Amino acid sequence: MKTILVVDDAVTRPGPLCRLLQLHGYRTLEAGDAKQALQQFHDNDCKIDLLIADVSLPIGSGVQVAVALREEQPELRVILATCYPSQMWRARDYALLGRLGPDSVSIQQKPFATRTLLAAIGGLIGGGQYESVGAA
Repeated sequence: MKTILVVDDAVTRPGPLCRLLQLHGYRTLEAGDAKQALQQFHDNDCKIDLLIADVSLPIGSGVQVAVALREEQPELRVILATCYPSQMWRARDYALLGRLGPDSVSIQQKPFATRTLLAAIGGLIGGGQYESVGAA
């Protein structure tokens, strides 16, 4: 089962995005800021398939989280979620964006259209794996 770390300060736990991803066969982890994201990453043995991070976080930014996790897991795929075009991001985040490379990063505008988000995820890591729950 593919694991997705969702970093967004505006969600309640479990967040609607994580519930959606779980319905489509993904395992999810959640964090509300950069510090929690790094902790979740390390608590899960640095094994995640995809990071979905809001660009604007109360501690750090989604771009900073992506760069930090990439140092430990270079093959990590990333979706950056934002309400603003990248040209309006903080200068530091815009500069860091170049370090991530275009082939393994998708920038998605919020609010997400479910079909668009799932297509972006599928393009980066493939589909989820459904598990039978409670089947005998």
